[in-house]
Amino acid sequence: MKGFQDFVRAMKLVSAKIPQAVFANLICTEKPLRLPGIPHKIHQPKTDRQMAHLYRSADVFVSTSWYEGFVLPVLEAMACKTAVVTTNSDGVLDFCHHGTSGFIVPPKRPRALASALLKVLRDRRLHRKLLVGAYHSALRHTKRQFEQDIVKTLEEIEQYHK
Repeated sequence: MKGFQDFVRAMKLVSAKIPQAVFANLICTEKPLRLPGIPHKIHQPKTDRQMAHLYRSADVFVSTSWYEGFVLPVLEAMACKTAVVTTNSDGVLDFCHHGTSGFIVPPKRPRALASALLKVLRDRRLHRKLLVGAYHSALRHTKRQFEQDIVKTLEEIEQYHK
C-alpha cells in the first residue's frame, strides 16, 4: 500500500535521464528499504528535529502511497518548505493541490511519478512555486486547526443524532 516498488521504478527512469543529479534519502522508520542501482542513504530519524532537517535538505519529497487517510509526512515536508511530488492517495487532497502546493500523480503509475519528478527537478520556477505554495498550505493546516475541525465534526455528529 505504500507504493515503494513504484518509487523504485520511477527513480530508475529519473536516473536514466539525469544520472548525475539523483541521490535518494530514504526515511525508514519501520524497516530498512533497498533502492538497487540508485545512490541512496537510509535514515531512521529519532526526533522531530532530525526529521525536519531531512525534509529541509531534500530537493523534493516523494510520497508513493496507494491509499492513506491523512498523509502527515507530506504535510510535514510542506511545512518545512520542501517541494512535494505525491500520489493521489485520497487524504492528500485535503491540503495539497496539484500545480500550486504539490505535484499530484495517480497511484501505481511509476512513469507518471518519474515524469512529475523530472518536471519539478528541471523547472526551477515550478520548484519554487511548489515549495512556496506548500508552505502556505501547511500554515493553514496546523495541529490546532486539526483539533478544531475534529471538535466541530464531533459536534455536528452529535447534533445529527439528537
